[in-house]
Amino acid sequence: HVLGRNMAANVRAVMISGISCGGKTTVVKKLCNSILHSISLHQDDYYVSEEVVPRSPQGTLLWDSPGALDTNGLAAALGAIMSQPQEHCSWCSTESTAAASHIVFIEGTLLLEIQSVMQHVKRGFFVTLDYDTSHERRRDRIFPGNSDPVGYFDKWVWPAYLKSFEAAKHDGRIVLVNGSKSIAQLYDTILLGVQAELAC
Repeated sequence: HVLGRNMAANVRAVMISGISCGGKTTVVKKLCNSILHSISLHQDDYYVSEEVVPRSPQGTLLWDSPGALDTNGLAAALGAIMSQPQEHCSWCSTESTAAASHIVFIEGTLLLEIQSVMQHVKRGFFVTLDYDTSHERRRDRIFPGNSDPVGYFDKWVWPAYLKSFEAAKHDGRIVLVNGSKSIAQLYDTILLGVQAELAC
């Protein structure tokens, strides 16, 4: 079922953030397959090279920190999409889009710490999860190259999540979503929220 044919002519940025390994990327892909004139932008595509990633005093690479991201590049990419969404939209290749509405899903764990990105966000969804489940998912996930060093989750990943969680709770644009649900349930919950936003 394709949504969005009768939207007003504009572009809106919707943030999907929250816990690492919470299903955000999968949900965004499903949303972009369901919503007409939707575009996705992923934080994971904007990591800097390992040589310039911040390190802890012990030399640990801090991939879960804003300093590991090309925040200027990410913000510039979002700004370009907001200015000319039809140039970045795969839906737009087969039909006229002069007055089409677009929705941009921007996804990642650290977005709430990037003001140049957040200034564009109209609505957000923040995926929450308890410590034990989050730790287990992160431990079981296979990252390209290597896994987390011992103690990395407790010292860096979980505190970064809690910092963003606190910011999300006090941001009226953001809806908290229970990440213990299945991907299908997460998708349905966020889709309903997006539909409500598009109806405004």
